[in-house]
Formats: sequence, structure tokens, C-alpha cells
Amino acid sequence: LASRIHVEPDGRIIIPPEDEAEREDAYVLDHFTMSQQLGAAYSLMLIQEVRETGEWSADAIVAAIVDVDPTMAAACESGIRAFEAGDYWTACHVLAPQVERGFRQIARSSSANIRRLVLNQGIEMASLNAIFEDEEFIGFLGADLVKCLAALFTEPRGLNIRNTVAHGLLEPTDDHKARALFVVMGVLAATWVLALMRNHQAGTSPPPAGGGSDRRAAGR
Repeated sequence: LASRIHVEPDGRIIIPPEDEAEREDAYVLDHFTMSQQLGAAYSLMLIQEVRETGEWSADAIVAAIVDVDPTMAAACESGIRAFEAGDYWTACHVLAPQVERGFRQIARSSSANIRRLVLNQGIEMASLNAIFEDEEFIGFLGADLVKCLAALFTEPRGLNIRNTVAHGLLEPTDDHKARALFVVMGVLAATWVLALMRNHQAGTSPPPAGGGSDRRAAGR
């Protein structure tokens, strides 16, 4: 009963692919994106409950990130405090680049290709889209997790948070509570993987369960 045609914030119209298999994948992505937005509403209610008990706070989140990467924590702190203050637009704009930064660090340590040679331009950094399509990165984190991340951050039919933020397409007057939650969780997910990698290198934990080899997990 609902149209499958998507109109992006910049006016672009995205229609279902003609290929049957690709069209089915697009519908699955649509369903996943909608379910995640519904899930975000429930998650925000749970966060409010633990916020009232003192288990969730800006200080606690920043402290957890500091324990893994103080530089990442410093870059994220203002965005996390904006999220806790209800300034979700600001939280998105501060934290979305840090999600990309965190997963770029993971890609570098997993031997994924984070640079590419461009004709007549020299070497440039691979985009987050390219990182999510890199076989080494997928093998390291696991295909399911990478698909979820792509649906939230880079897929045009998904929430595409990274690109809508980067291109100034989020209106300050709109409700961005769910997107802000996703970028907070994206930062925490990247931090968690970095912590696992650090502990694995120290010999205190197994590597992330993505099917990557010990060579990749060791950050070569």
C-alpha cells in the first residue's frame, strides 16, 4: 500500500531496480531501515530509564571512550553532550565524521585499502562507502555487521547518515533523534571494535568475530 519510490532530501528520486534480485535486496534494505527507526524509538525509552538510574550519562560515555582512545573521546565529547542535551542536529554533525574516523582506523588495522590512486589526482582517501565494500574489511568485521552499518550510514536507500550530514541536507528544524542515536551507537561500536583489537594484540581477548584471519586481526 506504500510507494516504493524514495525522494531524497536533495530532491533525487530513487526507484526500485529493474533486476529482480537487486529489487528484492532493495526491499529488504527498506524493511531493515524502517525496523531500525522503530527500534530506535524503543531504545530511546530504555536509555531514558537507565539515564534516570545514573547508568547512562555523557560523562560515562566519554569515560568509556577515553579508556580506549583519548583522542577519539576528545573529538566526540561535544557531540555526546549535545545528544544528552537534546540537541540532536548538532550531535549528528559532530559524531557522524567520528564514526567514519573510527571505522577508518579499524580498516587501516585490518589491512583494508583506505587509500586509492586516482588518475590525474594522485592518492586520495577511500570513502566510507568504499571501506564498507572492501573485502578485507568485510572479512574482518563480518558481512552482516558491515551491511547494517552501510544501511545506516552510506546506502542511498537507507538512512545514508554520513552523506546527508556531509552535504548539509539535515534541516535543523526536523526531528533527528533517531539519527543522533545511530551516530552515538556508531561511535560506541567503532570504539568497542578498537578495544577488542587492542586487547587481542595484548593477548587478552579473541579478535572480532567477523571471520578475519589472525593476520588481519593483529592489525598488520
